[in-house]
Amino acid sequence: MATSTIFIPLPGFTWVSGGRSVEGQFCDKAEEFRACAAECQEIATHWGGEGHRQYVELARQWLVLARLADQRRPPLG
Repeated sequence: MATSTIFIPLPGFTWVSGGRSVEGQFCDKAEEFRACAAECQEIATHWGGEGHRQYVELARQWLVLARLADQRRPPLG
């Protein structure tokens, strides 16, 4: 028995292909990832113990993704 999956994007979702959105504008995922990291760091300040550690680690992982996205950015010009 075969199954299929349909992907229905949320409002505001932009299809990205090869570092460019469908509309042809560059989609800067690195900035989005850095914003997620900052949000996790802010949340971590409100927690102690294991919760704090996990949010700090999550922020670190978002920053790793941001660095990887920066490396994949197409050259300007």
